[in-house]
Amino acid sequence: MEQKELFEKQKLNRSRNVVYVRLNDQEMNRLVKEASDHNNTLPTQIKDGYFNGLPSKLLFTREDADRIRGELRRIGNNVNQIARAINTGAREGMNGAFVEFQEAFKALENLVGGAYGHRQG
Repeated sequence: MEQKELFEKQKLNRSRNVVYVRLNDQEMNRLVKEASDHNNTLPTQIKDGYFNGLPSKLLFTREDADRIRGELRRIGNNVNQIARAINTGAREGMNGAFVEFQEAFKALENLVGGAYGHRQG
């Protein structure tokens, strides 16, 4: 694809529509707080809230998320010890179940740091 064609394609994907919204002080304060809580700009918070259905209230605070991450790290260390035991042959026939557990554990870690709680960053 030529440089000019690439530029034209990118130009079409840019946001070019503008919407003006009037907010009272209470609504503006709420928007600013939620954008800050989600580490978003105001336009991104509005678009994410509308198009992606992000929750307006976080399910837990940053401190809760930090405590949960600490617990998950400790559990992860135990999981690694179990994995070592399985890999050395101490426990036969558990590999399939262990792999499933590892995948579920990773999904839980992602959930804690994802859209339903505070994101790291």
